[in-house]
Formats: sequence, C-alpha cells, structure tokens
Amino acid sequence: MTKSDQQACALVALGIMLALIYSALVATRAAASPPTNAPMVPGQWNRNTHLWLARSLVGEAGWKSVDDHVAIMNILRRRWQRLEQQVPGTPFVVMVRQYAAGMSASRTRFSPRTTWVRALPYTMPATAASMQDELNERGWAGLVYRIPPPTGWPAHLDWAAYLPRWNRVLERSNAWAQGRYADKCPEALHWGAPSGVDMVRAMEAGWTAVDCGDTLNRFWRSKR
Repeated sequence: MTKSDQQACALVALGIMLALIYSALVATRAAASPPTNAPMVPGQWNRNTHLWLARSLVGEAGWKSVDDHVAIMNILRRRWQRLEQQVPGTPFVVMVRQYAAGMSASRTRFSPRTTWVRALPYTMPATAASMQDELNERGWAGLVYRIPPPTGWPAHLDWAAYLPRWNRVLERSNAWAQGRYADKCPEALHWGAPSGVDMVRAMEAGWTAVDCGDTLNRFWRSKR
C-alpha cells in the first residue's frame, strides 16, 4: 500500500469515527431532553376551557410558578385522556374542573380565596392590537376600568398590579395548548401540597414522588 493510500484510509477511518461520535452525541441529547408536548386536541380548546384551566393554575400554584403550571396542565391532560377512553366524548374542561381544587361546577360554597379565583375574568383581549396603544400609553392601571377585579377580590390588593400576572397565566396556558412547553415529568399523575392532608394521602396510597422542576407542589406517580 502506498503512502497516499495509507493517508486515504486514515482519513476514511477518521471520518467514520467522527460520524459515530456525532451520532452518539445526538442520541444522548435526545435522551436527555424532555419530550415535547403535542398541541391540544382540536375541538377541546376554546375560551371556556382556557379560562377554567388558567383559573385552576392560579388556585393550585399561584401566579408565577411555570414548572407547577406546566406539570399540572400535563397531568390534567393525561387524566382526561384516561377518562375519555372510559367515557368517550368527555370534554377536557370536565377533568379540569373535577380534579382542580375548588373548580367543580357542583360546588356552591367556597373559601374567600376560591371565590375570586373562580371569578377571574378573561383578559387576553387586553393585549390584542385594538387595546395595545392604550396599554402602552397608560399601563395596566389604565385598563382597570375595562377589566374590573373579580368578585371577592381582596380590598388590600391592587388589581392593576395583578392584571399582568393573570394575563401571563392565560398566555402561558395558551402556549401550552399549542405544544410550546416540554413535559419534564411524563409519569406524574397527581399533585398536592408538600405537607398536610395532601402529603398524608400520597404516602398512604404508596405514591412515588416525581421531580417536575422548581415547584411549589409535590408531584407523584401512582403504583399503576
């Protein structure tokens, strides 16, 4: 074999080795990346569903915890998919209102906090083009006259300060419905407070804790 042939063989071997290394890196990255959500099933996403889902997120995890919100939405969808197999035609919003605390349509008595959470208004039109100039000029405080606080809103809290937080929850849940958030804990089927009754229930049921990120709630997978 001539020297040039040896050099050619060495280059081929090097190319094969680099290709194998690249393939391994791609596979490792794919395995490490959380699965991406699929968009919400067509026909299941509308203003009513969007509003009750966003209200549920505030009720269960406050205004700001993205990891809590995304994990909760994914769990609700997984539980709805199971229910829909048993009872075909069940709307997603039914699972949202049945499983999230205080959202049930059959309840008639609520805590002061649940009262205003259930009454949070649909504010996403406030960021539409028709109101954008006013929002830019006057800020959220200038839109309070168009979007009054929900029934039962605490008098000591400035609704104008919470309007943008609430609107971000609506935007976040809408982005989730479009498949724009990764699912960090696809095995999770339950959530609850990290102490008290919720924790006792999880331990008695033999559930296993699941890491869903930087969350306020604890998340669990069941035995089955």
